[in-house]
Amino acid sequence: MSTNLRSMVAATPTLIPPNWSGDALGREYLMPAGSKIDNTAFGSADATGAIEIPSGTVVGRTIAERNSGSPFGPAADTDGEFYITAFDITNALVLDDVELCRPYAGLVVKENFLPTALSALSVTVQAAIRARYTCTVGVS
Repeated sequence: MSTNLRSMVAATPTLIPPNWSGDALGREYLMPAGSKIDNTAFGSADATGAIEIPSGTVVGRTIAERNSGSPFGPAADTDGEFYITAFDITNALVLDDVELCRPYAGLVVKENFLPTALSALSVTVQAAIRARYTCTVGVS
């Protein structure tokens, strides 16, 4: 008798929040619906054959992309939706599901601890993230 085994391909979220988050990432801070990431938009695979997208990555898509059900890519000035990824994606080529942080929920974001510091992103993207999340400068 053969059994169909399934294995987990993503790390289990832990009780320790990522260093960019000023809060534990409880369910009140997560988007309720599943989302997809455009794994082709985040560069090529590393030496292990994986495309890793770290927690705290700023992603977005245009309203037209949202309406057509397109996945999220790196945030751009022309986007109408902006979010922060809640958990690491260890290999976007294998699993393109993404957990997004809910905007306007009061989540505290230490913007200098994001994998790409907010100050390194365009002024338009910075303004969009600061309008949607409670941003501060973290101290280590």
